[in-house]
Parts: sequence; C-alpha cells; structure tokens
Amino acid sequence: MTACLGMVALMRGEEAKAIPMFEEGLAVARRIGDRTSAYITLYSLALMALSRGDHDNAATLFEEGITVSEQVGDLANVAYCLKGLGMVAGARYQMERCARLFGAAEGLLEDVGSPVYNYYEPDPRLYERNLSAARSRLGEAAFEKARKRGRAMTFEQAVAYALSSAELSQGEAKSAEPPQVRKPNKSLGPRPSA
Repeated sequence: MTACLGMVALMRGEEAKAIPMFEEGLAVARRIGDRTSAYITLYSLALMALSRGDHDNAATLFEEGITVSEQVGDLANVAYCLKGLGMVAGARYQMERCARLFGAAEGLLEDVGSPVYNYYEPDPRLYERNLSAARSRLGEAAFEKARKRGRAMTFEQAVAYALSSAELSQGEAKSAEPPQVRKPNKSLGPRPSA
C-alpha cells in the first residue's frame, strides 16, 4: 500500500515524499515475499536515482529488479530494467554497453508481443538523449552493430550481460570517458593567495 502511495506522490511531483514511501513498500514486499511489488518498487526507486544522477544506486536497483523479475518470469519488466541500465551506461559514457542494452530491451519487448506497462517507460527524453549520444559517439555503423548484438541476445544472455560487472570491453574503453571540452586559452591572471 505504501508503494502505491509513493506512486501517487511521485505523479504529483513530490519525490521527497515518494522515496520513503517506496522504501517502506519495498521493505514490506521483501518481508512478505511479494516479488511483483518488490520489482515494481525497485524500478521506481531506480528511475528516481537515475533522475538525480545517482548512477551507482540506480544500477544496483535496476540489477536487483532484473533478478526479481527473472524469478517471476516477467520479461517486460526485465526489458524496462535493461533500458534503465542502458541509460546508466550512457550516463557513464559506456556507449557500446548502452547500445547493446537498448537493443536487448527492444528484442525482449518485441518477444513479449504487445505493449505492456506503458505508464512504466523510462523518461523518453533521457532515453532519446542516451540513444543519440551513443549513436553519435560510436558512429552509426558501430552503434547499429552493438544494438543488433543486443537484439540478438536470448533472454538468458541479456540477463547475464546486464548483471555482468560493468567491465569495459576494449571497444568501450575509449568511450568510457566523457568528451573533452576545450577551455578557452584565457588567463585570468594570478590567483589570490589564501
């Protein structure tokens, strides 16, 4: 029940009120073994962490959501968590991983066959921004290759890839750093001494 109240608070834009409600709802769901409520709440908490830029917490919550969703057999929820992890990878400049996770999510949602949890989609602007960044950073051909590799994954492969440590493959290592911003070559003079 408190998780439902958390959702209402979140829809009202009251994130500060929603978080403790979701956390309490998650604790109750875990205590009574309600996996469905647990993975829905994990997903909601992960999205809020992602929106705050707390990528480590978001990744941990999405990963746990994948594990619980897999136990229940909810392919659609796994797919949404894969999208979430793809956005985390994009925020961490792991663009190949981002593209592969997005591809895996697309493939799973295609396997499900009908739109489910439409209210549950990650922030479409954030998703599109990460999609565009990965495409731009990798180049169209490399992006599509990584995305197709993700789409070709079986359910088990997608879960294993998502839950694998975020070690970067050699192709990702160069993408793992944010783009360098050239600073103007202006001297502001000597810094005052403290």
